[in-house]
Amino acid sequence: MGLQAVVGQSISLTTIVFTQTLTKLVGTIADSIANGDMCGLKDIKIQSAVVVSYLFGALLSGALIVRKMDLVVLLPFIGVALAFAMHRLSHRKPT
Repeated sequence: MGLQAVVGQSISLTTIVFTQTLTKLVGTIADSIANGDMCGLKDIKIQSAVVVSYLFGALLSGALIVRKMDLVVLLPFIGVALAFAMHRLSHRKPT
């Protein structure tokens, strides 16, 4: 599956998102070590934050399933709304 993600990424084909994120993270770390270039550190931070948010989402979903199954249905909608709000806030012009 990892090989599939690397090949898919090299020809700009999207594969499974989580696998692709992990593959990109490991690839960026390996490139930074091999080249001795620390410019990829920003990419590593972003990709690490994405992996942490995936894990947090899985933990939250699991907790909601154990406690109240009704709220799990709303979780994707809440996630999209939060992503949209953060996008709008990040592109807001300073006043």
